[in-house]
Amino acid sequence: MKKQLYFLFLVFSLISSKLMAFDIKAENEDGVMLYYKYINDGKELEVTRNIYAPKYSGTIKIPESVTYMNATMNVTSIGKYAFHENPNLHSVLMPNGLNRIGENAFYGCSGLVSLNIPDNVEFIGENAFYGCSGLVSLNIPDNVEFIGEYAFYGCSGLLSITIGDSVRRIEQNAFERCSNLVEISIGNSVKSIESGAFQNCFSLKSVSIGNSVRYIGLFAFSGCKSLSSLVWGNNVTYIDAYAFEDCTSLSSIELPNTVTHIGDYAFYGCSGLKSIKIPNSVTTIDNYSFRGCTGLTSINIPSSVKHLGGSAFYSCSNLKEITIPSSVAYIGSNPFKGTAWYDNLQDGMIYKDNVFLGYKGEKPKNDITIQEGTRLIAGHALNDCELITSVSIPNTVISIGEFAFYNCKKLESIVIPNSVTK
Repeated sequence: MKKQLYFLFLVFSLISSKLMAFDIKAENEDGVMLYYKYINDGKELEVTRNIYAPKYSGTIKIPESVTYMNATMNVTSIGKYAFHENPNLHSVLMPNGLNRIGENAFYGCSGLVSLNIPDNVEFIGENAFYGCSGLVSLNIPDNVEFIGEYAFYGCSGLLSITIGDSVRRIEQNAFERCSNLVEISIGNSVKSIESGAFQNCFSLKSVSIGNSVRYIGLFAFSGCKSLSSLVWGNNVTYIDAYAFEDCTSLSSIELPNTVTHIGDYAFYGCSGLKSIKIPNSVTTIDNYSFRGCTGLTSINIPSSVKHLGGSAFYSCSNLKEITIPSSVAYIGSNPFKGTAWYDNLQDGMIYKDNVFLGYKGEKPKNDITIQEGTRLIAGHALNDCELITSVSIPNTVISIGEFAFYNCKKLESIVIPNSVTK
């Protein structure tokens, strides 16, 4: 019986020590008890969490060092969950020697209004300041190299952010829903802005993208409805899907001449956009890239473009002037449907710059002959033309888009010439 009780006592002690998860405790100069773990072979300390301790409130000063059993150790890290869910914590004074802020360190500290991130900090973990809605301003020092996913998600009180010159990439959703953020300056060391990094920052008006940024990720600035000033760095090459979706205050865009790819829905719903300059470096304009950009009246697709995706300019209702360059080797379905140019056409077969785009109006009942000189047949060009029995394609055609003859149930005869390579 005694052995069983002793065994249970050991198990309970082990579980308790795991939950308490600290090695030493010490009061700071204000008499507030803080808890620490040994790191770096016991030479340094990390602030940690004691789940049994009372919640913190007011101002907390983390000391530069702690002396314990005649040994003095510097405090260099704030660990995972150290101040997790302390809504009455208002201010944290961090030591100058701090170099790391761990995951979820200040998660849910909604009352935190004042914060100094010391110059030596190199790492800010994921969710580190998630939901710190009271923070008003933030300066990320030049030594910070990593900002984790969701690090400042929902910091709705933030008005401005300066990102230092050592950060290599802004991880996904790092500043999502910072709904009062007005201005961002992204340092020249940043090479990529990952998915959703600034998504739904509704008040964001101005963004300056550093000269090292090459990639702008999925949904990176999606829903930034107030964004009106966008300064591009000179190295952006890839704009991914939905990157600037619903940025309705953008009125003019001049992409740098390094961009090669404009992704699916990249500028979808940018209804205030009146002009865009697509540089001669772009090779791909993907599906729905500019769908719903109702302010556009003309578009110059440069001669570098080889791939024009389906519905690329769909529902750009005021778009009247369109040119398809001869460089385009593939064209998706209905790239200009819902534009003023398209709506003003008579029913029948639609051609533009030696491209057969499709059929407008009532579906044809007769056999189809595509006119001589046609280079491309767009995707879905004759889909659902259920009554046609034959299609004649000239030997000038080099590409036929996907599903061009989909659901042509009575189609019996079609000869694809050797000129078609795609």
